[in-house]
Amino acid sequence: MSESSVVEVWLPVKRYRLTIKHRILTELGEISHFILNVLHKYELPLQSIYDITGLNEHQLQPVIERLQGLKFINDDLQLTESGKLTAYALSHLHGKEIEVYMDQNYGSYSSSWFLALSNCESIQALPVSAIQVETPGNKKSNYTEDCFQQTQRFKKSLPEILPSLISDFQHFADLKNGKWGMEWDITLFSVEENQQHGICITLPLKRHDNAMQRNDNLKKPLRLYTRLLVLTTNCKQPTGFEWLDKRSLAPLVNVYSEHDNEVYNDIPLFYDSVDGTELVDGTLKDNSTFHEGKANKLLLHAIENEMFDPLLSIEHYFSLAWQLHEFSYSEVIENISFSNLIRID
Repeated sequence: MSESSVVEVWLPVKRYRLTIKHRILTELGEISHFILNVLHKYELPLQSIYDITGLNEHQLQPVIERLQGLKFINDDLQLTESGKLTAYALSHLHGKEIEVYMDQNYGSYSSSWFLALSNCESIQALPVSAIQVETPGNKKSNYTEDCFQQTQRFKKSLPEILPSLISDFQHFADLKNGKWGMEWDITLFSVEENQQHGICITLPLKRHDNAMQRNDNLKKPLRLYTRLLVLTTNCKQPTGFEWLDKRSLAPLVNVYSEHDNEVYNDIPLFYDSVDGTELVDGTLKDNSTFHEGKANKLLLHAIENEMFDPLLSIEHYFSLAWQLHEFSYSEVIENISFSNLIRID
């Protein structure tokens, strides 16, 4: 591997059904909806509304008075500008349902997040062998809590999201000509699927950064591993003589990273099992072998850079380990192509 090495990883997403409702229209009845619609489309006189609905003045007058109280119609029973806007919302937006995919990192208030329409080409079924970004640990396993968290997250950015999802909302925003969003309610319901879906991300592998290793102790949701060639040098007093001043020296360790093409002596080493857990998921098993030239390079580096006591016996031993490339959720998100996704910062 080289410094520019990349790997394909998959970020799982979840499907939801989004229901959009206008708050005032939700409270109004079918007759109010009918009046708004016919006035918006046909500008019918009051008598025509009586004739179509079959209602008398005693039944229809309270509805008209309420619409006038809301300033949707004037004394001449014509739609006001506010009434036209509400009638447009009734015809094109109120009660609309669409399905979207969203990530589930709603426990983080600083990280960007994204969503996409259900037919988005970037959303694909997860391959069986996919390297997956772990779902955040604070994700809610309870159906109701999960839907609530996603709904709350969505509501914070309504004016930004809805016009991107539904083109008719852009026209509504233009007509509104000002701040909006408070008049809308949205709810999200999880949609069960037979197969998990996700987004494929081309992720550049990191080089080792010792400063990051010291300052960041939190386990991140994506952990990838590449091979290291480890040279351990043991220095000890020659055997066969009874030394009065017995010395015990710690081994010297030099490590060659083929990914970084660099030798380290301070890089953390991971072996085929960590804390009793085998390194399977996230392990990049390229099955490459280290050629003799790499071993000689590592030996020469150790000889040139380590202070070996000439009175001691020196033994070199080669072994293999893994280099960790760890990514935060934000780092993964930054590598997504958002050409057909909606990103919210």
